[in-house]
Amino acid sequence: MAEKKTSCNVIPCSYDNDSFVFISYAHQDAEVVFPIIERVAAGGYAIWYDRGITISSKWTDEIAIAIKECKAFVLFASKDAVNSQYVRAEIEFALNHKIKVIPVYLDGIDVLPPGLALGLNATQGITDIDTPQFVANQICNALIYNKVMRKDGQDAAYIPVEPTSAASQRPWLKYLAGGALAAALIGAAVLFALPEQPDESGVPPEQSASVAPAPASAPASGESPAITEPETVAETAPPPQAQVAIPESTPTGKTLALEKSTFAPVEPIFLTLSKLSPEMIAKGVIITISSADATHGKYIAHRFVEPDDIDAANPKAPIHIKLHAPEKAGKYEVRLYDDDKHMRLASLIGAAAFTVRGNSHNAFSVTLEKTTFAPEENINIKISGVSKQMIEDGALVGLFPKNPKRGDYTVYEPTRDRDQHMSFNAPGEPGEYEIQAHINDQILDAPTLVIRIPFTVLKPAAAATTGDAQ
Repeated sequence: MAEKKTSCNVIPCSYDNDSFVFISYAHQDAEVVFPIIERVAAGGYAIWYDRGITISSKWTDEIAIAIKECKAFVLFASKDAVNSQYVRAEIEFALNHKIKVIPVYLDGIDVLPPGLALGLNATQGITDIDTPQFVANQICNALIYNKVMRKDGQDAAYIPVEPTSAASQRPWLKYLAGGALAAALIGAAVLFALPEQPDESGVPPEQSASVAPAPASAPASGESPAITEPETVAETAPPPQAQVAIPESTPTGKTLALEKSTFAPVEPIFLTLSKLSPEMIAKGVIITISSADATHGKYIAHRFVEPDDIDAANPKAPIHIKLHAPEKAGKYEVRLYDDDKHMRLASLIGAAAFTVRGNSHNAFSVTLEKTTFAPEENINIKISGVSKQMIEDGALVGLFPKNPKRGDYTVYEPTRDRDQHMSFNAPGEPGEYEIQAHINDQILDAPTLVIRIPFTVLKPAAAATTGDAQ
């Protein structure tokens, strides 16, 4: 298969001839899943998830191709996931094609219905959820065990695994197939140098990258290495939460500036960074989006400043970065730290406040003259109550498959007037579809969806009968 790569926000999606990992998850779990797969990708593994789908492609075919070509299938199993017809179809397709499945049980192993439990009963799973890095390390160990190569083609060492809290210090992988993967727990390793989500104190755990020699030999065939229970650690009261503040020597906007201070939900945010040297970036500079009252290290989204962001022809030129505003209305801050492993007041070098406004779409209305159509028949749509702000934000109405995945549409048109009419041709393929209205044109998914009207495209014979009856 020809090489194909697609960038998707912060997390790169790719699949090619060599080695990549398919990620299966429910969109409702995105806030839990994305920080984990970011760290798996940062560990050197190529990943593919539904944001890698090419716009205008037939997404079911592309997902099927990706599953067949992947070297491992990581399933984030949750109540929402096992109740999703799309996730279940992906699991069944992977099992039918004998793809290695690595389950991560977000809601416990009992979440599986009997049919899926039967299909996965010989598969080791990850059951304890601590920090995103903790889960990512377990996934990487499973990929190593299953001989999934990193993007650079190099073998990786097993990663030592220790939960960050005393309450969760226990073995994390459950060996449903006899414990062969337990070797990952005693292998020495390279810790990923990624920002760890902090505990309630707002201070990330003290961790540094370290290298230890790899195990001299694996256990003999049929043997399971001994796993010792960790010592119990007495719980201590967390220190007081750090207050968010910007050093007086670094006033807001000196190192980081925004083009404006108010945004629509998920609208692009364009940042300008200055006074960042290549040496600082090589050390580790990170941008976060946090709630205005969040402690240091607590963030909703983040992006590393990479050496590739620097203009090679003019290294001292300002750096321009694109992020997206959060989905929910509220007050937020973009924060810039010069130490990506210790996001604290001492490492904060810039910040800028902004607001995500609420949506004024209460009067927005979309109506159809009927809900059944012949293939290619004209669909007339009446639209009313479009606010000026919605027009500026790129509010749109379009034709979508039934229950589409993010960005999967047939055709759409932006709104231009408070009251207007639109016209689309019905799809040529009989089936179930939807007219959807979105308050802006950024992601075409649940956060921007405000109206959905189902309709049916009939088979030609049925459409002719319906027309005669009318």
